[in-house]
Amino acid sequence: MPQHALVVDDDLETCELIQAILHSADMEALILTDSARAVELLRNQRFDAVFLDVNMPSPDGIEVTRLMRASGRNQNTPVIVVTGEQDPSVLGRAFQAGATFCLFKPINKARLLNLSRATHSAVERERRHYQRVVVNRTVHLLCEGDTLEGQTIDISLNGLLVRAPRTFAIGCHVSVRLFLTPDAPPIAAEATVVRVAAPQMGIHLERIGPDTSKRLQDFLLPLILAEARPQVDLND
Repeated sequence: MPQHALVVDDDLETCELIQAILHSADMEALILTDSARAVELLRNQRFDAVFLDVNMPSPDGIEVTRLMRASGRNQNTPVIVVTGEQDPSVLGRAFQAGATFCLFKPINKARLLNLSRATHSAVERERRHYQRVVVNRTVHLLCEGDTLEGQTIDISLNGLLVRAPRTFAIGCHVSVRLFLTPDAPPIAAEATVVRVAAPQMGIHLERIGPDTSKRLQDFLLPLILAEARPQVDLND
């Protein structure tokens, strides 16, 4: 069965562009320029993916995401927020509201198609809306002048699960330096410790810049897609 997406943006040309790209990947897309109407539709009709522009007349894309997660038939539907914002706090608010991925304007076709495949895997595998990837990477955490080095257990676009020789307290605001590859500078973000079960800490990313978010997303998407590929039974 073809997948059905909802695209909501007060700019009709952007809606039509996303619709055309999704159609090239055999995904049907309904487009709306009225976010209030979209809220009502999302309460009653199930979609496989939802694309929401951040900057719209009230309710904006972040508020629509929050309302989706609170009730209705699309509580676990993957949400891709679409933004041209350069303010890191916008991404933090979007992910906190329940966004799954972000897509930056101007729209990049290859990135959009990768996101559509990743959301497809989320639907098929009924994965949680924050896709966590099991991967071990070095991370440095700084809290009030105290530096701690640990290793990630898993990573998502909105946070990390870290194992370390000791832990910071819940609520501690930390500066994160995440080393994804040895030949590139670390991912830098501001975050908060939200869960502690020594020797593990749950770290929620709160302030992450657009360029940094793209780097993290580009790192995670291939891993998500690889996990979603069907396993081949050599005995068949």
